[in-house]
Amino acid sequence: MKVYSHRGESKYAPENTMSAYYLSYLVGSDGIEVDLRKTKDDILVLIHDKSVDRTSNYSGKVSDYTYQELLKMDFGNEYFKGEKIVKLTEFLKNFSDRDIDIYIELKEIGYEKLI
Repeated sequence: MKVYSHRGESKYAPENTMSAYYLSYLVGSDGIEVDLRKTKDDILVLIHDKSVDRTSNYSGKVSDYTYQELLKMDFGNEYFKGEKIVKLTEFLKNFSDRDIDIYIELKEIGYEKLI
């Protein structure tokens, strides 16, 4: 049986952030599950919800913001302040060569070719 960290190690760090992903690796998870959405300027980012309301200090749909606008938002919490949204390419750059499986969940259809 394999154990995957859902949205990273989201029990201990804000979901779908680099801190949550690194914790997944450090605790020895077999894999990391991430959620994929597209920004207004066609950048693939890792976030579960259609909106940033629940996980950031802003509100609105992910698809209504450019990547640069999303970078101005804080996706952290009281213990992890200043966490930024993660681009798929940034995540893969940091984890594709590590001994950990990656499970990418497409939250919408139509941008498979961007991957």
